[in-house]
Amino acid sequence: MKIGVLGGTFNPIHNGHIEMARKALEMASLDEVWVMPAGMPPHKENSDICLGRHRMKMCELACAYEDCIIASDFEIKSTSFNYTYQTLENLHSLYPMHQFFFIMGQDSVNGFDTWREPQKILDNATLLVFLRGNSFELEKEQCLTTISSLKKKYDGSFLLLEYEPTAISSTDIRNAIRSNDSSYDLRCVISKDVYDYIKEHRLYEVFPAYDVSAIKKSLKKELKESRYKHSLGVADTACSLALKYGYPEELASVAGLLHDCAKYMSNDELLSYAKKHHIDVLDGDKKAPHLLHAPVGAYLAKHKYGIKDKEILHAISVHTTGCKAMNLLDKIIFISDYIEPNRNKAPRLDEIRSLAYENLDDCIVCILEDTIKYIKSSNSYMDLRTMETYEYYQKENDR
Repeated sequence: MKIGVLGGTFNPIHNGHIEMARKALEMASLDEVWVMPAGMPPHKENSDICLGRHRMKMCELACAYEDCIIASDFEIKSTSFNYTYQTLENLHSLYPMHQFFFIMGQDSVNGFDTWREPQKILDNATLLVFLRGNSFELEKEQCLTTISSLKKKYDGSFLLLEYEPTAISSTDIRNAIRSNDSSYDLRCVISKDVYDYIKEHRLYEVFPAYDVSAIKKSLKKELKESRYKHSLGVADTACSLALKYGYPEELASVAGLLHDCAKYMSNDELLSYAKKHHIDVLDGDKKAPHLLHAPVGAYLAKHKYGIKDKEILHAISVHTTGCKAMNLLDKIIFISDYIEPNRNKAPRLDEIRSLAYENLDDCIVCILEDTIKYIKSSNSYMDLRTMETYEYYQKENDR
């Protein structure tokens, strides 16, 4: 088979990358193109590159509906630096029956002579070079001159294709996310699935530095010792789940710390506070006022502790009953509240704790099953939101 290798950090992968892969398939008559995100790029500053598992997943999402364009984890799973010549040597060794084409743009050719072991690259792959169709003739002539020089210096094959790529930059995408630039329409430059993944995992965002020590100091004064200890346990568990599922740990920790920040209030105080600050009090809250500690806690987190992050506030507000279509942080806090190490009375906790690190939605269903059983057996008030959340995730899991 004729295999094109399209490498890069893909931080993130965008429509221009997929367009180039399609053109390589068509114009070079390739059988497949392997989109191969770099694991630990030796030539780039890693501080600006998100985790390899995120970049790999985005590549999988971007390639999912493409014919003969496949996301490859060949480099991402490596634990050491990978130069292009090493990757191609390994590919050639593992797949000697394939003919490899290493895909690059016009700009990359100009520096090819400075790459590590250019001859070894050409020993194991044909260099497939895209020349920009609408570039200035001088630029194109310089590129052709460079390729002519490379042909004289190295023994290898070059395949030149003329094509004008759509101007998209991963750097511009990251900058637009960091600056919250609404004028830059991300949906026009990345696929919907990649867009949704970036938003779900809060990739490329810049977060404020929260004074966690000050938050802990305040909570320790406000809460009973057991409740404060529980809050620390939820924060630690939320961090662990955030690490597992690729969510910013600092946000999960703060949400876990503050989820019960209104627990020091009595039922009457919660009702009075909600009325005073125009917090919606639903029928269920009137029948079971303790449920108000969640929305009141979100209000306190914002106005007393200075938390402006909408996802933290939402996770606090729904951590008791859950809600339909919870986001990733909602799920993490809801589950952490139930399974943190200081909890010991709920049934099948070991099973649920294990499930939390396998599938969040399945875990939510199990927690709600046991919660509903307990509420019914104790003749306690069944809040409508709890049942709605349970039914929603039951249906989701049956799909």
